Amino acid sequence: MTSVLVTGGAGYIGSHGALALVESGRRVVILDNLFRGHRAAVEAVRRLGGGRVAFVEADIADDAAVLSWAAWVKAALG
Repeated sequence: MTSVLVTGGAGYIGSHGALALVESGRRVVILDNLFRGHRAAVEAVRRLGGGRVAFVEADIADDAAVLSWAAWVKAALG
């Protein structure tokens, strides 16, 4: 099963894209700093995604934060 990173996945477009990816059989990692996105959008994708969705609250521009979550994401999605 392919894993896909969706940056900005807590926004309107990103959450719909993430849901489409999950529905096509992919595992999804949503990375968003929630500056404009919404945690509720992530929870909706998670609820509909049946355990194939992981969420990382971080800014894509923060290299250290993104790298620190890499091991967690790999463990969460296998």
